[in-house]
Amino acid sequence: MRELKDPRSLPAALSQPDSPAIEAASMDEIQRQMERLFDHLATSKRPMAVFSSDHWHPFVDVCETEEAIVVLVELAGVDPENVKLVADGEHLLIQGERTLGRRACRHVYHQIEINFGPFQRIIRLPAPADPDRASASYQNGFLEITLPRAREMRSHKVTIKPV
Repeated sequence: MRELKDPRSLPAALSQPDSPAIEAASMDEIQRQMERLFDHLATSKRPMAVFSSDHWHPFVDVCETEEAIVVLVELAGVDPENVKLVADGEHLLIQGERTLGRRACRHVYHQIEINFGPFQRIIRLPAPADPDRASASYQNGFLEITLPRAREMRSHKVTIKPV
């Protein structure tokens, strides 16, 4: 690619679709935009406060074993008494709240990344589960929910009776 020496030659060069001038101008513009993006990302801060009525969403891992579906939820600082779990065999609802606690003092914050307030996640289970046999445990900030797979559904032949 060649560099344009005279900016007045740009309009004439742009009229030729396969012109090296178009390639050079496009690449230079892309490079400038990428540099601006990286500069912005390096210097930008998250908002000091978020005014939203929405719930925050805890991170989850969902995996399967031969016997069960296991959901691991990251809930550091959440009292397990403030968590509600509802399973219907196809979905798992996780609701609760992380309270502000000791952090509610007047300081100058330089970075805020921890979510507080109500949270909710609805997880679509990868296979049918038996909610009646579900169990949950909370340790070191992780909630682990084990949902045994639903027992195998058996098909049954239905005979149609004449009326």
